Amino acid sequence: MLGVLLVVSVLFGSGEPDLQVWGMPVSTENVISGIQMTLRAVVILLAADGLAASMDITEVAGLFERAGLQGLGFSLGVAANMLPNLRQSSMNAWHSLRMRGGMRAQWWRGLQLLLLTVLTNALRRSEDIVLAAEARAFRPDRSRAVPIRIGRMDWWLVGAGFVSLLGVSLFIRAFVR
Repeated sequence: MLGVLLVVSVLFGSGEPDLQVWGMPVSTENVISGIQMTLRAVVILLAADGLAASMDITEVAGLFERAGLQGLGFSLGVAANMLPNLRQSSMNAWHSLRMRGGMRAQWWRGLQLLLLTVLTNALRRSEDIVLAAEARAFRPDRSRAVPIRIGRMDWWLVGAGFVSLLGVSLFIRAFVR
């Protein structure tokens, strides 16, 4: 999918063509733009994966409860924790489909089967989560706000934010005049 992003950017960008690749006019500006967009997409995907792997549902739910948003924190925490399972399910379905030759002759039908399999597995997993929450008598109006613990790393983060803000303000002040 990231390759599609790169190819579309290279072929349909707004830059003036200055190269010929396989008989097609290509702009180096479009190539650079496509690489930048692909790298941004990779960074966003890696950040989302890291967030999903390290997120604790109870802490997220408690944070949203303190903000007065009952039930939203639990829902977002469950959704974020479901991302690694969704990725694993997608990879399993992809490998299974490729091993059976589903992407050779009728690749469009193979993609339809892949999406159907991933969607079915996601719905099945979400139904299991809902049943588990119901079995534990979860209700958004009865949830409780978990107190926020402030640790040493939080103070480092506040300090780094302050230094960054100070640096940006000095940079702006020096070059705006």
